[in-house]
Amino acid sequence: MMRPIVVSGDTLKFDAMFGNRQVTATAPARIVGKGHASIGGKKICIAGDEGKVQISADYVIPSGPTYANGKGTITIAALNSDQLANEVTSGQALIIDGTQFEALFTPTVPAISPGVPPRPDPAFPSPSKGAGQFIATQSFAKARSS
Repeated sequence: MMRPIVVSGDTLKFDAMFGNRQVTATAPARIVGKGHASIGGKKICIAGDEGKVQISADYVIPSGPTYANGKGTITIAALNSDQLANEVTSGQALIIDGTQFEALFTPTVPAISPGVPPRPDPAFPSPSKGAGQFIATQSFAKARSS
C-alpha cells in the first residue's frame, strides 16, 4: 500500500498513556527532516530523523492518590516496519505515514503525591513505553513500505 512520505514539520500524535503515566506534550510535537529532496518546499524525513525527536511533556499518575505534575521527555524508540520505504535510489530509507511507532517517556522530575510525607512517583526515573503516529501534511508524494 502506498502511504504519504513524512516531511519536515509534520505533526506527531502520541497516545496519552505511557504505562501508568498520563503524558501531555507541552511543546509542539513535530519532526524535522534532513533528507536531500523536498516536497512542497519541505525536506523529506529519512531513517534516523526520528531519533532526534524530543518533546517536553508533563505527566500525572491518574490511578490511586492524586499526583502533582511531573516532567519529562517523549522520544521515538522505534519505527514500525510499515513506516519505512527502503526501496529508494538515495540509499536512505524514507519515513512514511504508517501505523504506530513505539514511543518512550522518560521522566526528569517525578510526579509527587501530596501527603505527609509527600511520595514521589514510585517508578521514577524509569521510562515508560507508549505509542504514537505521524500526521502527514502532504498526500501528493507516496511510497511503499518494504
